Amino acid sequence: MPATVRIESGCIHCQACALVCPQVFALPDDSDHAVVRGEAREDGITSDNLGEGSPLLPLAGDVWESVREAAAGCPVEIIRISGGAPEAVQA
Repeated sequence: MPATVRIESGCIHCQACALVCPQVFALPDDSDHAVVRGEAREDGITSDNLGEGSPLLPLAGDVWESVREAAAGCPVEIIRISGGAPEAVQA
C-alpha cells in the first residue's frame, strides 16, 4: 500500500512539521493550517490531503524519517500516515 500523509483539522499553526520536514509540509501564509506540499504528492496538489488521499512520491530515506518525526512531534497529533514507506529515491 502506498504511503499517504494527511493533516486533520485542529492545526495550531505551530510550524513544527514544516521545520522538521520542509520537503513535505508547509504552512502557507494564506492558510490557517499545515498542508502536504504538492511537490511531495503523486497528484501534485498542495492541501491537507484529506479529500484526495494522494500517495507520496518516492522520498529519500532521511526525508521519510523526517515525515515520521514530524508526525510524532505534532503537538495536537493531527498528522496521519497510512501505508508503508514510499519507494526510496536512488542517490
